[in-house]
Amino acid sequence: MRALVLAPNRWDGILEVGIFKFAKFLKLMGFDVRFSNLEGFRYIFSEKFAWFLPKNFGWSNKVFWEITYKLNSHKFGKDWDLIITDASHMIFFANRLNAKFKVYRLNDLLEGFNLPTFFVEEEKRFIERADLVLSAHSTLSYKVKDKNKFFLLPNPININLFPTENIVEPEDLMEIPRPRVIYIGAMFEWFDWEAVIFTAENLRNFSFILIGPYKNPPKNLPPNIYLLGKRAHKEIHRYLYYCDVGFIPFKLSPLITHMDHPNKVLEYFAMGLPVVSVYWETFYRNFPEVFFYNSIEEITQKIELAIRKGRSWELRERAKEYDEERIFQRFKDIISQLFQR
Repeated sequence: MRALVLAPNRWDGILEVGIFKFAKFLKLMGFDVRFSNLEGFRYIFSEKFAWFLPKNFGWSNKVFWEITYKLNSHKFGKDWDLIITDASHMIFFANRLNAKFKVYRLNDLLEGFNLPTFFVEEEKRFIERADLVLSAHSTLSYKVKDKNKFFLLPNPININLFPTENIVEPEDLMEIPRPRVIYIGAMFEWFDWEAVIFTAENLRNFSFILIGPYKNPPKNLPPNIYLLGKRAHKEIHRYLYYCDVGFIPFKLSPLITHMDHPNKVLEYFAMGLPVVSVYWETFYRNFPEVFFYNSIEEITQKIELAIRKGRSWELRERAKEYDEERIFQRFKDIISQLFQR
């Protein structure tokens, strides 16, 4: 059986998002999986598929997307057994391709990305016609009228990528003083630079390690902020092991508050790190172990409390509740039932 996975980022990129894991799940189930993205001619398992789409050119114009589809649709054949896409630009193409079954990975609040309004309409259309909606967050269930096709399926974590023994300290950490507070993830519009800078200026004896892709960071960062940039996902555990607190400094917005929890809390917990995060209700309900703050003035106190608590391997057990093996079995059961219709 043939499956097409549509997502905006590269399969082999720095971001390990949920839909890529589901693509691997499909491969394990015996599907011939093909992949398409918006970042040039990359491929997943066999043939190359990519939408020829220059970045930042005409993205807000629906006509441009229609032309792009017509120029590229010949690459994808007429029919697929399964098409799966997520909350991104690629939903535009998923609506126009044919498949026996279509699955939506409802992983984010699409409106939170400030996309043109026609993409929101494309999402409504796809949800209405999809055979399954697999949501990462319970807070997004309101988007799906037919609850019989809605399934809550959290983003999984591969616990095997976070070993706890024989870990070598990364060279670029060795000269950075401890204690170390670490953030791992994208630093885009939802990242609260003001909170990080304020905290670094008030905790001069702490080092703040920032790992991940970023856009337009503030100039003249305090000297105890270390902006390390992208690192391979398989190396992340080494950085977490040699840090002392995991940090989630987000700006609150509908994009954030419609998450049950950010996936990075699982990565921090997998390495036993105490976590300090901005407060929102659903995150607190799911992970009360986190040290939450309601204002930037509270962060220093929360970090000091987290340091006193120290590393706890009991937190790793919480992360195991979301391990890939468990999520894969649930995913396999749902997809198998779909094809038995």
